[in-house]
Amino acid sequence: MKNLYGFLCVLLLCPFAATSSSAATITVKAGGNLQAALNAALPGDTILLQAGATFTGNFTLPLKTGTSYITIRSSASDAQLPAAGVRMTPKYAALLPKIKGAGSSYALRTANSAHHWRLQFVEIVGNANGLYEVVRLGTGSETTTGSQPRDIIFDRVYIHGDPVKGSRRGIALNGGNTTIKNSYISGIQASGLDTQAIAGWNGTGPYRIENNYLSAGAENIMFGGADPKIANLVPSDITIRRNLFTKNLAWRGTTITVKNLLELKNARRVLIEGNRFQYNWKQNQNGYAMVLMPANSGSAPWTAVQDVTIRLNRFDHIAGGIAIAGKDKVDGSAITSRILIQNNLLTDVSKTKWGGTGVFIVTGDAATDVTVDHNTVIGDGNAIVNGYGLGNVRFKYTNNMSQHYRDGIYGDGYGGGLVSINKYFIGSVIRRNVLAGGVASRYPTDNFFPTAAEFLNHFVNAAAGDYHLATWSPFNAAGTDGKDVGVNVDAVTAALK
Repeated sequence: MKNLYGFLCVLLLCPFAATSSSAATITVKAGGNLQAALNAALPGDTILLQAGATFTGNFTLPLKTGTSYITIRSSASDAQLPAAGVRMTPKYAALLPKIKGAGSSYALRTANSAHHWRLQFVEIVGNANGLYEVVRLGTGSETTTGSQPRDIIFDRVYIHGDPVKGSRRGIALNGGNTTIKNSYISGIQASGLDTQAIAGWNGTGPYRIENNYLSAGAENIMFGGADPKIANLVPSDITIRRNLFTKNLAWRGTTITVKNLLELKNARRVLIEGNRFQYNWKQNQNGYAMVLMPANSGSAPWTAVQDVTIRLNRFDHIAGGIAIAGKDKVDGSAITSRILIQNNLLTDVSKTKWGGTGVFIVTGDAATDVTVDHNTVIGDGNAIVNGYGLGNVRFKYTNNMSQHYRDGIYGDGYGGGLVSINKYFIGSVIRRNVLAGGVASRYPTDNFFPTAAEFLNHFVNAAAGDYHLATWSPFNAAGTDGKDVGVNVDAVTAALK
């Protein structure tokens, strides 16, 4: 059948042609019919798009039988393009075929239940309207898991919004078993509209999001935010590793909607590891880099944010650290629980520079089993930890290194220290933390209170960004586990590579 197909293409002057007798490779040149090639390809085939050519339309990845991937990629040689594991950048654009959205819709989408598609070395561009997704994996309105797309891979792909109008989303991620790696997603912004580089609300997972450049206005990555149409669905088994999350400083003070760098409103079993989060300020929200807050609009009371590990990340130039809500107080949700925030380095967490509060952790409304351990925080703010609402259950704050700021560990309406701990952190474990400038009598025993003036001297060279503890510091090997108080700088550096 493949041989016959290739023969007919030659006779009928098809805009694409098989390049071997087996038709395992289909070449589509400039002006060719990309959708026809997508429809014709069989599992295991490769569709080669002419490097530098533009294909304009609203293209669909159809449902195929079989479990071998169909690959869509540039005709440029591998030697000209980023190697495996190396992130795509816009400098390669001249070597990439461009799939550009037309009219008022997506550039690329999946058919119901489509699976086993791989995209490599392509550029995908949003339409000039700016109000839609660039890539739509699933419609977000599927009512069964069987109708979702799955087994989709984006590897070394450049996705961006229209240069003038931006775009609403880079990838709408509503399916199963999807990998987005080594890619570059940018230009996802709009005025008066929430935008995301990657957003999913009606997909099961698992998801692997690794080694990407992610820039968007409202949230760079968000799970949840709209109610899933599949009953009891919580996007799960999500790995977010070695990505760069950033926002364009030119958006500051404009009408572009800016909120946070990562938000989980409905997600379970999430690993956030070895990422760099940078540039987030108070604009449409208070500027926390990360928000963990179960929320729905009334039709998904099972919404949950649970079993989240945030470790070995670096945060720089932000208005606040991590905000946690225990539940959706209006429409109901499961309780936020089992959150581990460990071995993260945060610098320039600044109320003065970036607005907001400069607080490291805000947590309350019955959040359960939140553990904050071995983090180092450099900046200025109102407090280091802020409790609120119904308080926290089994909160642990251990081995962290920061200044105390004005209020230290604080609770709304209660001031800092033991009075707030007794109100908002009942039964908590608060041990072996450096709270420089604080007063020991206002806190549980077994914490450290150097002066604020000497705080930065405990690092090898804080002015040059070296936050290893100095060899003379008494906080070496002083943690509850016998390790240095604060972050393991070398472990973070290794995780970021």
